[in-house]
Amino acid sequence: MAVLSELGATFIDPIVPPDTKAISDAALTVLFTEFKHDMAAYLGGLRRTRLRSLGDLIAFDDAHCEEELRFFGQELFHVAAETTGLEDPAYREARATCVRAMRTDGIDRILKDGQLDAIVAPAYGDSSAAAVAGYPCISVPTGTTADGRPGGVWLTAGFLAEPALLGFAFDLEQAIGGRPRPTFAGTLPSDPPDAGICAIPVASRPRTRRSDLPPDV
Repeated sequence: MAVLSELGATFIDPIVPPDTKAISDAALTVLFTEFKHDMAAYLGGLRRTRLRSLGDLIAFDDAHCEEELRFFGQELFHVAAETTGLEDPAYREARATCVRAMRTDGIDRILKDGQLDAIVAPAYGDSSAAAVAGYPCISVPTGTTADGRPGGVWLTAGFLAEPALLGFAFDLEQAIGGRPRPTFAGTLPSDPPDAGICAIPVASRPRTRRSDLPPDV
């Protein structure tokens, strides 16, 4: 923060951040619905593959279990596959809730109330407000901690604010200068245990529903 102050920044602290937990269920509805829709759009433009939908991906993973599902399942794929499209009233209501909470009552409110150009936060904080709002967010490495872990800040702003954020990030990088390169200070972890999925016949493998997911997904 001292470097930003030296560059001429004026801080308004604290601010009341958007309540991302309050819209977590609606955000998941949007995520799952759009994932299924957009995956089909992406696969539809590819060549050299016959996979065209999320359902095709699920079937492929099941058919190639040892390569794809040895260590973990595809529960989130299952839940997304059950969604019914962008015209579903539940999806449209969830998206309206997210946009209102993270844009109008969230980032837009913060910027307007504080007359701010951008929101600055530690890079290990919660960046989901910008992601849900569809607003730009840029991460700037600022150095390493005493034990060698990388640190930095996130800069967030409103609609079409990418040029301003890039300018702020460039100025900050120039002021900080070079930074130590991260090093591998330990050893790679061992593989996780076998999930046991492949021992179950495909027809008998459980299909995860939204209600089966833990509350902290």
